[in-house]
Amino acid sequence: EGHPQAGYWEFPGGKVEAGETLEAALARELAEELSLSIRHPRLWRTVEHDYPLRSVRVHFFHITDYSGEPIANERQAFLWVTPQEARDLPFLEADRPLLPLLKRP
Repeated sequence: EGHPQAGYWEFPGGKVEAGETLEAALARELAEELSLSIRHPRLWRTVEHDYPLRSVRVHFFHITDYSGEPIANERQAFLWVTPQEARDLPFLEADRPLLPLLKRP
């Protein structure tokens, strides 16, 4: 059987490694996944969600200063979309509460 979260969209990021700050984890994940280098990320929201097989705490950051062009290094699909367009995509449950809060800068 496939992965229960397959086919859903999510914001980029990943797990925090031992001894790593949230900001360092975000910078590492965005560099690994998308070849982006970020500067001055600001914590925006934290969401806790219980999936059937695990619980997650997801920290969302606001990033306005970055360099590089996104490349799907892990062969994942990615899109630049407007906040309105994002609301029409099937996002993971932990990410969904943020969609109505998105707006253009």
